[in-house]
Amino acid sequence: MVSRPLASSNESSIWARLDAQEKQVIAQLSLESVNRYVKTVKDLLEEALKAHQVKAGAYFSPLGQFRYLVRVQVVNKELERLRQSLMSPSPLHIVMKRLELIRGLLCDILM
Repeated sequence: MVSRPLASSNESSIWARLDAQEKQVIAQLSLESVNRYVKTVKDLLEEALKAHQVKAGAYFSPLGQFRYLVRVQVVNKELERLRQSLMSPSPLHIVMKRLELIRGLLCDILM
């Protein structure tokens, strides 16, 4: 679980839910468990965006692109790939790699 000194209690509880949802997806590969995981990820992203806007406002890269928006799009793309991996007979390690990648992207956004 990610721990930051400025993390809100709501954000911490969402991280705890994310941990539980990841374990549930691994234990039971089903569309229902992945949908609950996706909802938790979206809740975490909403919390991160709220906190980001309060602290720093809009942030643009040197190339003039809004960086967090780009990362959120990447997270959404990976969530869709996770759902698609359930539709085909994929080994568990592929699902676990996707979960790890999504968690890494979330950490990048929040740090």
